[in-house]
Amino acid sequence: DAEQKVIGGILTEVKRLKSLSTLSGYAVKTTGHSLGAALAQLTAMDLLKAGYSVAMYNFGQPRVGDKNFAAFATSKLSTSRVTHDKDIVPHIPVTAGMDFYHAC
Repeated sequence: DAEQKVIGGILTEVKRLKSLSTLSGYAVKTTGHSLGAALAQLTAMDLLKAGYSVAMYNFGQPRVGDKNFAAFATSKLSTSRVTHDKDIVPHIPVTAGMDFYHAC
């Protein structure tokens, strides 16, 4: 719900920045750590839906969606994910019984 409350403002600002001649050739990227990485994933998908080419760089991202969402996001989004095997956040929610998966 948090990402949906701010995506309108993000889309407006990305459109404004892309219209500036000095920034028109710049790429759109999202990034985040932990919960911020999950929000960056959702924001990137909304930016794609709005027609922007976007890449995502995330650190310690928890699982965001089900198998269908993960497969769709993986097929559409350029993603780089960094995790540490002892960080619990990338391992939650668990897949057993909850059906959450990583996209990438």
